[in-house]
Amino acid sequence: MKRATIGENKEHYKSYKAGKHWLYASITLLALGLGTATVETTVHADVTPAADSSSLVQKQSSADTSSSVQSSATGSTSSANTSQTPQTSDKQAPVTATSKAQVTSTTTETPANDGQDATDNPVHSDQSVGQPETTTQNNNRLANKQSAVVDDADANDTTNDVSNAVNHSVPITTDGDKIAVAESASVLDPNNAQVWMPDANLRAYIEDCIQKTYSWTTVNDANLYQYLNDNYKIQMIQPVSTNDVGMITSLKGLERVTNLIHFQMDMSYFDPSAMIDLSFAPNLTSFELSNLTGVPVNWGMTANDLVQKYLHANSKLEFFRADQQNLTGGIPDFSNNPEIENIYMIENQLTGTIPSLRYLTNLESIDVSQNQLTGNIENLNQPGLRYISVQYNQLSGPIAEFGDSLVEANLNNDRFTGQLPDLKNIEWLWLQNNQFSGDLPNTQKLKNLLYFYNNFTSGILSNNSDTYQGYNGWKQSIQGNDVILTDDNMTFEPSAVINGLQDLTTGENQPTKFDMENFKFDNLTSSVMRITNVNGKNIAEDAANTFKITQNANGVYQFTGNKDVKSGTYLIYLLAQNATYSAYVYINVDNQMTKTDPTEPVDPGTPVDPGTPNNPDTPVVPETPTTPNPIVNGGDGDAIVPNKNEADKVTKSVKQLAVHQNGQAAKGQKSAQKNTTVALNTKVEGQKVVQTAAKSLVTKADKTMTTSEKMAIETLPQTNEKSTMSSFVAGVLVLLTTLGFADARRRH
Repeated sequence: MKRATIGENKEHYKSYKAGKHWLYASITLLALGLGTATVETTVHADVTPAADSSSLVQKQSSADTSSSVQSSATGSTSSANTSQTPQTSDKQAPVTATSKAQVTSTTTETPANDGQDATDNPVHSDQSVGQPETTTQNNNRLANKQSAVVDDADANDTTNDVSNAVNHSVPITTDGDKIAVAESASVLDPNNAQVWMPDANLRAYIEDCIQKTYSWTTVNDANLYQYLNDNYKIQMIQPVSTNDVGMITSLKGLERVTNLIHFQMDMSYFDPSAMIDLSFAPNLTSFELSNLTGVPVNWGMTANDLVQKYLHANSKLEFFRADQQNLTGGIPDFSNNPEIENIYMIENQLTGTIPSLRYLTNLESIDVSQNQLTGNIENLNQPGLRYISVQYNQLSGPIAEFGDSLVEANLNNDRFTGQLPDLKNIEWLWLQNNQFSGDLPNTQKLKNLLYFYNNFTSGILSNNSDTYQGYNGWKQSIQGNDVILTDDNMTFEPSAVINGLQDLTTGENQPTKFDMENFKFDNLTSSVMRITNVNGKNIAEDAANTFKITQNANGVYQFTGNKDVKSGTYLIYLLAQNATYSAYVYINVDNQMTKTDPTEPVDPGTPVDPGTPNNPDTPVVPETPTTPNPIVNGGDGDAIVPNKNEADKVTKSVKQLAVHQNGQAAKGQKSAQKNTTVALNTKVEGQKVVQTAAKSLVTKADKTMTTSEKMAIETLPQTNEKSTMSSFVAGVLVLLTTLGFADARRRH
């Protein structure tokens, strides 16, 4: 319809207004179409780490913002069925998973591309907007991705349905990221063992043990929790090789394994500092700590502390082992473990005595070998005890009694003494390296007996020396009978102390032939040795030829001595014929035959009477002395040294008196002449008599001596005494000198 206006005529048509409306409608439709084609909703599970989720939300928010700006530019609004993107901060929890109803929503949001394939994301930053998916196509694609999550995350769990898989899945981005998505899901799954048992080596160890116990199933971190119930019994059993297990440094999470019945750790893959109280496992029946590779271990506690700290609440414990753990103190108190049947504590540092264990009424075996235990042992007759091993300790004393139930006993390498009691029902018995003595008791029930290096005076008639099935009695040390050799009894049998070997069939000792063998003692080899002398001093002397040795028809050796046999201790080595028994026999020999031991000093006897001496009252006429020869040094005496001062005063030869004596000292007698005395000085040395000479007197009027007339004072052989002139001789000389002077005056 055309309107008329004042001053101007204009024509308007209805099609002009209609065209403008169509233009606006087209623009609006185009904007709506673009918005619909670029929005896609993705299903999320609340399993993505916070940092990654925030990044994803930020990217989604950015995409939504772009979509909103684009819609705003065209002046359009979103449809009522369009979902809104949640707004989260960096610290906000990740987006939670949607339900199945939300998964099938017809309107979706478009997440930003985060390393995805272009084929999976219909909208890419550098590509043009295409046609939007239909609702059916969108639903099918999401369902396929969800199915992939189920296949990857629960491949070993056929009981989980698709709903559970969706609830525990992580945001799905592309098919190429399925593996990473599954791993991320495992970490965050609260039932996954990685969450509640952080030590990967512990998880691997337990899963391997369950796998071996229940071989028809597959155990992994994702389904390990399914085995933590009473339908399964978890046994942490030692693997074939300790190299199969990595070092376990934490037992956190093990407390959830309440159905644990067997705990076993080897120190090659377990750190003692990781040990925890096992009271969470009320049905625990076995506890084992081993050290197969012998690594250094330091628990820093006694054996009793270990039991009280970690096993105080395990009343059903039946088996306890702690070998090579360097534990100190004594045998632990197992009062809190009354059901215990087996105790093994080999090669530790245990000290003290072995206490009575009768309060453990179920005890069947105990092994405390290779420790430092002392004292006697009272547990060998405990009722119900079948096996005991205390070898390589310092236990001592006699064995009082073996129990009726005891089948095996290892008592070797200790210090036990005395004679064995009745063996009763024992089948395996190790006694080597002790000091047992006497004859063996009845051994008919024995299947294995090791009794070498003892003092047994009897053995077993068997040549089977097998360690676990034989009867080995080599090298007993036996004190033989003491032997006294006399002129009437010079023969003895060194093997008489051995009472034969026991027949396993009859239990009776049978006479046995022995061979005398060479042996080595103190680097000397012989068949007979003298090892101590008569004074008990240790020596090593070959005495093979000391005795006359014969062997009779029964194989018994006979030794015959003689007067030259030295007293002392003799040693021989006897080896039984056709039997695993031999003995060192020590024999104390006392030779009391007429001839004494040549090594002893000879008694000189009573000295011979020298006889009656001559009458000292009758003086002996002195002989005229001869001129002495020049003195020669040497012989038994010292050199003769003259006195020079007196030699110059001598004018005439000096006569010397010799007094004969028969071995006794002569007594001096006074002379009747005036100013004259006779002194006889003697000394006895052995049976010889040394006679001293009188010392001459000289006057001032004497003439000087000539060389041939010089008189020396002689030092007697083997003495320090000097000879002296007799007083009688001196008087004669004085008289002669006086007469000479008187005659000379008359002549003048």
